[in-house]
Order: sequence, then C-alpha cells, then structure tokens
Amino acid sequence: MKTTPKSIKIALIIAFLSSLSIQAQISKIDSLKKVLSTSVADTNKVNTLNYLCSLLFYDENTDSVIVYGEQSLNLAKELNYKRGIGVAYNKIASYYVQKGNSPKALQNYLFALQVKQQTGDKEGIAYTYLNIGRLYDYQSSSSKAIKYYNNSLKIMSQIGNRDGEIGCYIGIGNNLKDRNVAISVYENALKIAKEIDDKSSVGLLYNNIGFAYINLGKYQDGIKNQFLALGIHESMDYKGGVAISLLNIGLGYKGLKQYDKSEDYTLQALKIGQEIGYIELIRDAKQNLSEVYSLKNEPVKSLEYYKSYIATRDSFINTENTKKTVELEMNYEFDKKQQALKLEQEKKDAIQKAKLYSVISGLVLAVILIISVFRNYKRKQKDNILLNEQKEELNEKNRIIEDKQKELLSSIRYAKRIQESLMTHESYIERSLNRLMIKS
Repeated sequence: MKTTPKSIKIALIIAFLSSLSIQAQISKIDSLKKVLSTSVADTNKVNTLNYLCSLLFYDENTDSVIVYGEQSLNLAKELNYKRGIGVAYNKIASYYVQKGNSPKALQNYLFALQVKQQTGDKEGIAYTYLNIGRLYDYQSSSSKAIKYYNNSLKIMSQIGNRDGEIGCYIGIGNNLKDRNVAISVYENALKIAKEIDDKSSVGLLYNNIGFAYINLGKYQDGIKNQFLALGIHESMDYKGGVAISLLNIGLGYKGLKQYDKSEDYTLQALKIGQEIGYIELIRDAKQNLSEVYSLKNEPVKSLEYYKSYIATRDSFINTENTKKTVELEMNYEFDKKQQALKLEQEKKDAIQKAKLYSVISGLVLAVILIISVFRNYKRKQKDNILLNEQKEELNEKNRIIEDKQKELLSSIRYAKRIQESLMTHESYIERSLNRLMIKS
C-alpha cells in the first residue's frame, strides 16, 4: 500500500488560521476570559472573542473554539459588524476542518467570503480563498485546490502580503505532480519565510521539502529536513507540527527499511494526534502503522490498524461529505452567478430607464416646443388679423376722408360756377368800356 502525500498537508490549516503567535500561554487565555466576563457587548468584545478562538487553536483546545466562535458570530450580527462576522465565520470553519466536517467547513468559509466581498476586504477575501483551497487539498481535489490557491495568490501579490504568498505557494507545491518542481517552489517560499522571520512557516516548509524528498526515495534528505522542522515546532510548543514531523520521520525510516524506528516515531505521532483530535494525522498514522506491521510480518496488528485506518478515513472523507461539499460550492457559485445576473439586469434596467427617461424628456421638450411654436403662430395670426382689421379700418377712414374731400371740392367748384354765372362777363365789361371811350 502506497502512502499518499497527505501528512504534511494537514498542518497547513493550523499554521495559517491566524497571524497570532502559536506560543500563546494558558495564562493569556484565562486573562481574556476574565476580560470577556466583564466587557460590554460591543465590537471590542467581538474582536476579543475571535482572538481567543485563535489562542485556543494553538493551545489545542479546539472544542472551545466553536463555543466562543458562535458567541462572536451572534454578537457581530447583532451589531452588524461585518468584519467581525467574516472573522467569526472563518474561525468556525477552521473548527469544522479540524473535526473533519468538510461540508460545514466549506459552508462557513463561503459565508465568510460573501461578507468579505461585500465589504471589499481584499486581504480577507485572499485568506478565505486560501482556506477553501486547503479544504479541497485535504479532499484530494487538486484542480479545485489549485484554482482557489491561484485566486488567493493573485490578490496576495497585489496587496504585498508575503505571509499569504508563502501559504499559496505551499498549497500549489503540494498539488504539483512533479515533486522536484515542488521542492523548488517550497525552497523559494522558504527563502521568503526566512527573510520575514516566519518561524512557523519555516518549520512547515522543512516538513514539505522533507516529505517531497521521501516521495522521491531520497529518504536521508527527507529525514534531515523533518528533524529541522521538528526542532522548530518543539521550540514553539506546536503540537500539531511536532506530530506531523514525527509521522514523516516514521515514513522516512520505513523507506530505509528501519521498521522499528518507523514504528516508534509513528506511534509517538499517533499519540499526539489522538490527544489533540487531529483526524487526518490519526488516519495517516494508522495507515503507516498497518504497512510497517505488514513489513515486520505482524499480520494481526497490520490488519487491526488497517481496519482502524479505513474507519478513520471514511469518517473524514466519505461520499456523502463530498457530495455535500460539491453541492455547497455549486449553490454558492449559482448564487454568485444569480447575483451577478441580477446586478447585470439591474444595470440594463437602469440604462433602459435612463433611455426611456431621455426619450420621454425629449418628447416632453418637443411637445413644449410645438405648443410654444403653435402659440406663437396663433398669436402672430391673431396679431395679423388685428393688423389687417386696423388696416381696413384705416383704409375705410381714408376713403371716407377722400370722399369728403371730393364732396368739398365739388361744392367749391359748384359755388364758383354759380358765382361766375351771377357776375357780368369780363368781355361784356371790356366792350362797354371801349364804347364809352369812343363817345368821349
């Protein structure tokens, strides 16, 4: 039975759940609980609850995470505190990842993604894409995992988040079939992690590089890198990382055919995994122990661990869980497309309304213009009629005056004729004068 490259992947979600230090102490957790008992219901309390969830993860007290996570979510919703809602959904999703409930984990990640998209929180969107990528990574859905890792990487690069870039590169490297190429990707990420002094990422990258060497059959190189990772995880009191390093060392020794050492390191890893409820690590440890006991010719133990491995595997990834996860993503994608279509339709409706308003406004203006022109025409027509009437009246008056003048002139001429008829004619007077002059 071939061991699949899973054991290193199960560390990723814990390492990147928060930017908080994984060296949080119980005293700090207790002090936060005291603060919460007296704090008022405001956004600061939501932030404190989310902070407490992160510390509880690193203290391996995951069962308390769901309690405080739901308290944070409910209060954030009451306050309509979008940022707090998004963070709380992520904390709850991480809890379900830890417990192997993939559908519930994806559901909460998608809720978180919606909130962060609504608020334009680019960094939050990028980290949520990253977490969804890891979830698909754990389910061996490499194509979907790479899709979300690339979505995250694009945004991480845009905003200059080097921590986030490391996480994306790790995820992409985990899904590359060519392990030599994967090692190159991991080493580039390791260089960044060292530059920014990110010890938890350095430890995980040593895990990844070591595991890649083991898969290539370079067991000594693999074990060397796993011990480097183990030292870092132990110095940070990171139990999950310690368990993964121990398991991978066990895998390396199995490759070297040092089966007693492989059994010893794998049993140590299994014990820690069971203490912290690490389902995936428990599954992989049982699978390796089944193989080791088979190689040691201990069939009873081998069968026992094989059956236990199958049961654990089926509790984490089963057909129903995968179906529910696919349905959730399809529903989310459908809702997102419906929302996009709705927005597009609203945009088209707005454009149509604008056009309609423009046409109506144009028609109204045209009607107003026509009415104005018509009124001006009627007013001008009326003025013309009035003017014509006045002209006719004036002409009539002129005719009357002319007629009067004609009558007057006729009267004058008639009077003159009468006068002339009554007066002695000028020729007669002249003859009379001439006769008188002769007689004298």
